Formats: sequence, C-alpha cells, structure tokens
Amino acid sequence: MRTKTTTNAVEILKHHLSNDPELAVLVEEERKRLRLADKIRKVRLKVGLSQREIAKRIGSTQSAVARLESGNYERLSLSTLIKISLALNCRVNLEIEPAKSALWSEQITASR
Repeated sequence: MRTKTTTNAVEILKHHLSNDPELAVLVEEERKRLRLADKIRKVRLKVGLSQREIAKRIGSTQSAVARLESGNYERLSLSTLIKISLALNCRVNLEIEPAKSALWSEQITASR
C-alpha cells in the first residue's frame, strides 16, 4: 500500500505537530505571542495612537513598540505590558492554568 503524500502546508504541519509534542508546545507558545502582539496593535490603531506616541507614554522607543507589535520580542515583562495597557486605556487579564504537558514546564525551565 502506498503512503499518502500531500503538499498542503497545513496538513504537513498538523502531521508534524501530532508526532512531536515538543514542537507542538513551541508552536502554541508562538501563537499566543503573535495573538498578544496583534491585539496590542489593533487596540493602538483603534484608539488612534501611533507607535511613537505609545513609546513616549511607556518610556520606550518606536522601534521597540514596532518589534513588540510584530511579535518579534523574547521577553515581555508584566510591568511593560501594564504600561502599554495603561497607555491604551485598557486593562490586563492574566490567567494561570495547568500546563497541557510536562514538556511545556520543562521547556520553560530549560530556557532560563
């Protein structure tokens, strides 16, 4: 019997994620990072502020805000996130929930 092949990128990714739990954890964390970045950008645009104006309000630079909005940041501190939310007249909601797998907590520990 011949193995089914596909050129559909989504199907290929799903296959790899189902076979590699560590990769699945990394992809999920990246999705969360990008969702947060997109949310910040959308709210900033909705309230009519430029990246430069937000940067000034939080004591940062326009380029740092641009990196954050693109998801190109390694560590966003809670204090910076709170400054951004205040500058946008928003609030921050955080949730702590059990990790889906031990791999997630192992990855976090290893990255320190």
